[in-house]
Amino acid sequence: MYSPNDHRLGFRERLGYGLGDTASNFYFQIFNIFLFYYYTNVFAILNVMVLLFYRLSDEKVSGIEAMPLNRKTAAAASRV
Repeated sequence: MYSPNDHRLGFRERLGYGLGDTASNFYFQIFNIFLFYYYTNVFAILNVMVLLFYRLSDEKVSGIEAMPLNRKTAAAASRV
């Protein structure tokens, strides 16, 4: 029986979200593959240099995204 406090998703909703996320990732990967092809064949940049750039930029973005979360977690831990 459904109750107002029951926030669980049914199988159809989970399947729909999963398929939508999969489609979104395929669409995103098309652009990543195109950029890799463009950088290596049009700009004639070495594959290693492109991969190194992606790796370094991902580390910087992940660090910037994590900063507010780390501050919030540290503040919560200091109150305990």
